[in-house]
Amino acid sequence: MRIMLNAPVTLETLALIIGAKIKTDSSLGLIQCITTDTRECELGDLFFDLASTKELSRRNVLESESLGAVAVSAITDLPCLYTPDVSIALLRLAAYYKSTLRELKHTVAITGSVGKTTTKNFLSALLKTKYRVHSTIGNFNNFIGLSLSVLSAPCDTEALVLELGMNREGEISEMSRAIKPTLAVITNIGTSHIGRLGDRAAIARAKAEITDGNAEGYTLYPAGEELLGEIIRGLTFSLDSPDADFHTENKACPTGENLTVYKTRDGCELLFPKALVGRHLHLDLLIAISASWLCGMSGEELGAALGSINMSQQRSRRISISDLTVIDDCYNASLESVKAMLDTLTDYPSPRSMLLGDILELGDSAYYIHRSLGLYAASLGLERLYAFGKYALFTAEGALQGGMSESGIFVNLDTERPDLTAEQIIEEHKAGEVVLFKASRKTGLERVIALLKKWEEENVC
Repeated sequence: MRIMLNAPVTLETLALIIGAKIKTDSSLGLIQCITTDTRECELGDLFFDLASTKELSRRNVLESESLGAVAVSAITDLPCLYTPDVSIALLRLAAYYKSTLRELKHTVAITGSVGKTTTKNFLSALLKTKYRVHSTIGNFNNFIGLSLSVLSAPCDTEALVLELGMNREGEISEMSRAIKPTLAVITNIGTSHIGRLGDRAAIARAKAEITDGNAEGYTLYPAGEELLGEIIRGLTFSLDSPDADFHTENKACPTGENLTVYKTRDGCELLFPKALVGRHLHLDLLIAISASWLCGMSGEELGAALGSINMSQQRSRRISISDLTVIDDCYNASLESVKAMLDTLTDYPSPRSMLLGDILELGDSAYYIHRSLGLYAASLGLERLYAFGKYALFTAEGALQGGMSESGIFVNLDTERPDLTAEQIIEEHKAGEVVLFKASRKTGLERVIALLKKWEEENVC
């Protein structure tokens, strides 16, 4: 990715900003562009070498030099700006660049086990009706992605909406202290990364690090989350508790249908003017409304802004394949997000089924979580369960215990054979069946969808 800096700086100044030593005799004047890809390097660029091996780093640095760029690298014996950690250097540059955004009024940092990206999308859409908004690119939520997102912000940005992910304790703290959010949002404390962090208490501590950089700002977190309430203070949101600062209420309209009313801290009531299926989406929208209110949007402004939300931006896609309806939510998974999507599945008419692939990074909790999801799927009356991956037997065990018929459970332990699962669905489904696809991204459930589409094409022909 190549980014033009709005405020070009000298090599010497850049070295000071990122904490690097100059180990090159380059006569470059002002640095105007930065890049993380040697294929995009041009004369006068600053290249951040983020290669994973020393061999590749050495090759990248020499290639960037041959193109007239100067590299930031952790290789000491090459012409470069030397720093022991290139990703931290990039984060320091982003922090400096953010300080130059003179019209910036709000910086919202969002973290949580699930719902970060959807909340970010909802919030950005609402804020854009009042402010010039720049938000995290895609799901760029690690050191590198966060830095690139900030560095690509236009100089007249008024509101930054940034997503912060994590792989280890301390990571969110470093990002928060760099970007100094005026509003820190924690969507929830789930089980994502429990295999690395050990338990939910450790996950809560890691997510709470988002407050480390906003000593003078607001914090927004879920009501009733005791693990967070013990270590942070802030405003709360809830779909169920009227005692939360921001909450929802269900009201019946004259036609008999139930409407979800979103209530802000000052008692303002808001209705979302479009169909919104799934409890998890209502929660993400409530968080976005709450954050927008804290960013200075009035109830009247929020009411007008709600119509600007594009539901097609959400990751779940409904795909018609022959006589099947596939709900494609393959992007990622956790205990909480799978349960939320299963709840959404019950809004569809029968027959309903689910393809659950492996949920990764669970460590010793893998057995419990996959088994509990099989049990939960059975409790909702699903007709079939297709289990895919090395944890498939755990899922099947839970479904059997929950009362699902053995004839409705199909297992495939071989992640290199998605065709076996595709064949199971093709052979066993009923006409009009709705199948929810859910798994961690690396499980690759989209391969099954591709095979089902191929089957449809062959049948049509």
